[in-house]
Amino acid sequence: MQSSTTSRTRALTVAVAGVALVASSVIATGSQATAEEHTPAVDAQEVPGVESTDAEWLAWATALEDEVSTTDWAADSAERGCELVSIDIRDTTVPEGQGAPAGLTIPIVERSEDCTTTASLAQTPRLQNRTTDATAALASACASTSGPGTICLTRSGSYVTSSFTYYGSSSPKGFVRLYQRSSSSGCGTGSTIATGGSYTYSYGETHSISAYAGYGHYSGAFWRKTTFGHTNWGTVCDTL
Repeated sequence: MQSSTTSRTRALTVAVAGVALVASSVIATGSQATAEEHTPAVDAQEVPGVESTDAEWLAWATALEDEVSTTDWAADSAERGCELVSIDIRDTTVPEGQGAPAGLTIPIVERSEDCTTTASLAQTPRLQNRTTDATAALASACASTSGPGTICLTRSGSYVTSSFTYYGSSSPKGFVRLYQRSSSSGCGTGSTIATGGSYTYSYGETHSISAYAGYGHYSGAFWRKTTFGHTNWGTVCDTL
């Protein structure tokens, strides 16, 4: 579904594997979470159901909030040879039709990164391969796209991330989308879990969207803006 946030935020399309969500307001912007060690009181990947109590739903949502707030997103970016430029943590509302109490929210995370400033990647002729190698080492799966660019899928705890890095010389505009797929066969799109904001990319620029997702089959894609809509520059698939 398509939902817009307040005027200070970009429009996001949000759903979760088994739980549809509606985008709400920003709860944190431009800040880095601390790398505090934390073990949630409940397993955040165990989604409550229609017969679950309000207390069980609240415990699940609290565990997800704790996981996001104690994840060192800057370190996660650095491990892929990139520098975290900005991070938006947004609240999303779980519809009551899923069994959740009214107004229950969980977070999604959107990041912007610079993959050209790391000293070890300073030699431009070698940047594309070295950055791609660093990304692939952390990600579960990566694929080359038109552009050229790289689209990747990564799991960190209860969250799956779809990210796109651009390596070309023009300035394409587009967005990253994360999907849930019904099977592991082939590699295509599926049911939308989350859609990131639309950006104009420069060389080495990366944008990602991270959303709650239980174990399953997923794909990520970069959609480039064209005169008459958007075209899929490339898709990556994995079971996470």
